[in-house]
Amino acid sequence: MSIDQSPERRLLSNLWWLILLRGLILLAIGIVFLAKPVVPLTLTILFMGAYWFIDGILTVSRFVRERQFIRYWGFGVFIGAVGIIAGLVVFSRPVASALLTTTFLVYFLAFAALISGLTSLTTGIRARKESANAWTMIIGGVVSVVFGLLLISSPLYSIMILVKGLGVIALLVGLGHLGYAWRVWNLARSA
Repeated sequence: MSIDQSPERRLLSNLWWLILLRGLILLAIGIVFLAKPVVPLTLTILFMGAYWFIDGILTVSRFVRERQFIRYWGFGVFIGAVGIIAGLVVFSRPVASALLTTTFLVYFLAFAALISGLTSLTTGIRARKESANAWTMIIGGVVSVVFGLLLISSPLYSIMILVKGLGVIALLVGLGHLGYAWRVWNLARSA
């Protein structure tokens, strides 16, 4: 059997539209996040809930269809089910989800930045005699600690930064999905 006719390639070429749909959804989310950063936080979380719900359905569908090719397909179904449940929770309690999600994200990122920064600072200070480049670790540690403190000191501003950052990430990942869908579609046409 040639590689062009492999079951994996045929399956992938039949699923190009799922990849395209996922990319379009991410692009739409990215555009909304960047164009309207002052959109109420509840609306932003509803968009994420919709994405989690739709992505969960697409993930479950993909892993069920590909179960003969994937050894641990049940794990993929589980991950998709978690996305579906997360989407349903967001839709049933949008205000509580918005408050809990953003508060958790801000403080989680702040904590991670502080720990990372302090670790880099400590390592950089200890290594400054052995390494001429230890100053980069020290500067990186200071920047990370300052970032963590800013997140904690101004949660509302931090949330707006997170929304814009998520918008940029969604756009980039969405464009990546569109490019991949295009390649898979071309593959399907040439097969």
